[in-house]
This record gives sequence, C-alpha cells and structure tokens, in this order.
Amino acid sequence: MFVLPTEIKFANAAQVLQQGLQALPQSGYAIDCIALEACDSSAIAVLLAWQRNAPEQRLQFMTVPTCLQRLAKLYGVNHILGIAV
Repeated sequence: MFVLPTEIKFANAAQVLQQGLQALPQSGYAIDCIALEACDSSAIAVLLAWQRNAPEQRLQFMTVPTCLQRLAKLYGVNHILGIAV
C-alpha cells in the first residue's frame, strides 16, 4: 500500500508523482490517503497520471479526505478515480 504524504500541492506534485509511479506496482495499486491534509488541483493531476499508468486503469483509494473528494467531484473525475463523494 502506498501512503500519500500530508500535502499534495503544486510545489511537490512532481515529486509525489514520481514516488507513486515507483511504489504503486509493488503496493498492488492500493493508495491510502489517511495522511493527506492539504491538496490543490495538482493532486487530481497526480492521481489521474497514476490511473493512466495502472494496469487496467484500476487504483484503489482508501480513507479519502474531504478535500480530495471535493476536488474530484468539482473536476468531474470522482467516477473515473473511483472516489465516492
């Protein structure tokens, strides 16, 4: 399982993207969002990039915080990412 950092914003999005691309194959494409406290639209871009690189485009998100749920709904990608809102 890959655990997200406490923040995904423009300043660290590229780094988080690369960390995830390396870790997700070994994690079974399971992502725990429990530590995420702050995010902006770049977090959605990171999640979508991971989704494009996942086998059969299936990621499993757990413990999704409200900030990420709201952004996914705002951009209309919650159904693509499988994030319940």
